[in-house]
Amino acid sequence: MLNALTIRLIVIVTVAVQFLCACSGSLRSGELLAQADSVVENNPDSALVLLRQIGNVEALQGDDERALYYLVLTQAQHKCYEPTTADSLMPFCVSHFASVGDCYNHVRALYYNAVTGRPGSNPEEAVGLLKECERVATSTGNLLFQVKVYQVLEYLNDGAGNYRFKLKYAKLFFDKSKEYGDPYYMAYAITALARAYALLEHNDSALACLKQALPIVNRLDSDTKALTLTNIGVCYHENGDDANAKRYLLWSLRVKPRDNALKVLADIYNKEGKHAEAEALWQRALAMSDPPTRISTLKSMAVHHASLGDYREAYASRSEAAHLSDSINNAKLASRVTELQLQYDRQLEESRYYRFVLSCVAAVVGLVVVVISMALAFRHHLRTAKVSLQKKDAQLEDVQSRYSELEAIHAADAAKVEELTQLYSELSAAILKFMATGKAVCDEIQAKGRMPYSMPDAEKGFILYFAVQNSGVFNGWLAAYDKLTNSDMVYLALAAMGYTDKDIAAILCISEGAVRTRKYRLNKTKKAK
Repeated sequence: MLNALTIRLIVIVTVAVQFLCACSGSLRSGELLAQADSVVENNPDSALVLLRQIGNVEALQGDDERALYYLVLTQAQHKCYEPTTADSLMPFCVSHFASVGDCYNHVRALYYNAVTGRPGSNPEEAVGLLKECERVATSTGNLLFQVKVYQVLEYLNDGAGNYRFKLKYAKLFFDKSKEYGDPYYMAYAITALARAYALLEHNDSALACLKQALPIVNRLDSDTKALTLTNIGVCYHENGDDANAKRYLLWSLRVKPRDNALKVLADIYNKEGKHAEAEALWQRALAMSDPPTRISTLKSMAVHHASLGDYREAYASRSEAAHLSDSINNAKLASRVTELQLQYDRQLEESRYYRFVLSCVAAVVGLVVVVISMALAFRHHLRTAKVSLQKKDAQLEDVQSRYSELEAIHAADAAKVEELTQLYSELSAAILKFMATGKAVCDEIQAKGRMPYSMPDAEKGFILYFAVQNSGVFNGWLAAYDKLTNSDMVYLALAAMGYTDKDIAAILCISEGAVRTRKYRLNKTKKAK
């Protein structure tokens, strides 16, 4: 009788110790998650520190805490410009918060599901998610995320060249920002609205918007103030008013130096003939710029060196810009892999610690309960094996059914596959023909200094041949310009090959004035930075 009572006592104590350890870990993880959620909007870097202290996501209790963890982690990484390691789990967060009726987190999950990766890779899906976020935010009266949604929508339409839609969303962005009352969003909305008017050539309206930003400038912190003044200066510069652009850019630099302000001011100085000042500002911009601004700065320096006849420096700057552009995606991928590996190592280390603690506790009571445990385990395994066999049979039947369906689909699509193969062969032959034409055109230009317009598709073949031989330069054009015609790409290819405007005019059988006009039109189509 005494032995049976002792055994029961030991079992109860063991279960209680394990339960208390689990509760202690889950309570601490829940508190850290709540703290991270409270600071993520204004201090995302602090939120990331708190989230990394949680470590093992399995310590969180239930789907509520897991969904909130993935949401806060994605928001913090997005706001800190880090690779989002949990963006694939955002649809789970959206559906979970919708099912439990958590309107605020439902809106937040919709927004970060839309903006993490999709604007670049799948803009159509991003717009659909943002419109759903707008609907839910409007119905629940969430002003902050209405402002954020309109901000992203005006930016997406800017990049897509839909300037009338950009103007529509910029107006909504401005109206909701005034209603929300945040000076940062108001300043950003004013400059976005001014840019939309400028892109539609409503210059008077653009200038009127720019003037509205000035009364709130002194209410902003130094970072936002410098950003706002830089945006105003850049807008003036894009409108062709370099005098006012210089005034606001210099004001911005007095508040806090910014790489894009230095770069645009250097472009203005270079245009005015102040080459030494421009070179100094470009070097300062390169020393502090992020990769996109650095690429833009290097391209401006390449154009400057080419105009001075220093083609060696121009080629070096252009090559560095192309190399940096190609390496951005590789760096993002490496950063994501590193983050996942560090997270895995941290979870593995903590898992080893918990296993050691549990093994010590289990060793105390293991000898007492081993016989009972083995008997119960054997009985449990028999039941589990029976259920598992039934599931395997059902899975096998399902696999056989799907295999039959795939065979039917394959038979039905065989003709389509053959048709696509034929089309691929025809396209390959056409590309080889264009490449041969392009090589012949290049040889003709180098030999006789003239574009052989008598050849069929001479310009198209020349462009394709150049793009294959100089893929980095060609990708740089696509990134730098909104729209390129065949004539524009012919000019850019000849310039990249080192020909001067005079040589290009002779090659294309046009006047030097026409070449300058083409260059001016190309500069007008450059994408905004």
